[in-house]
Amino acid sequence: LLGQPSIPPAVRALRPMTEANPMAQLLAYLADGDDADWEHYAVLHALAGLENRKTVSEMQSASRLAQLRAPGDGGEIPAFVPSASGAVLHDEREIPIGEHGLRYGIVARVLPLASAADPSRYADLRVLLRFHDGTAQAACFPAYRECWNQMLSAVNLWQFVPGFEAVGNDK
Repeated sequence: LLGQPSIPPAVRALRPMTEANPMAQLLAYLADGDDADWEHYAVLHALAGLENRKTVSEMQSASRLAQLRAPGDGGEIPAFVPSASGAVLHDEREIPIGEHGLRYGIVARVLPLASAADPSRYADLRVLLRFHDGTAQAACFPAYRECWNQMLSAVNLWQFVPGFEAVGNDK
């Protein structure tokens, strides 16, 4: 997405922030401070990977997002099985903890079909990051800290997406 000629150089220059730690991201933002560029980059970053999307009904997507927002242990959240085609693109990915069978979180991204074809409407994107904070079973794995840092980096970046939400176990 960053290779498109319509992407301003200032937005392309933010690419290294994806790999930066949360503090470096914050310092870069404070040094730059251009909210429009950060929002543009964050939306493009959140859109990356939507090629594996499924088209579902708005009702099915809204129901799933409500389920992901609900308090409680993430282990209680069943897998999303989209049915039929519909009016929104819905992409959902689990965030594993290392090679273990535990899930650290889920990222759900939703974009209306009408907006997918028009880059000027990418602000219609909704991103929900559900993370399992403080899960004692997960915290014992060394990879937990790395997952937590990656989640903080995602929150730092995606906070510029107008439709972003981050939800933990206890809300």
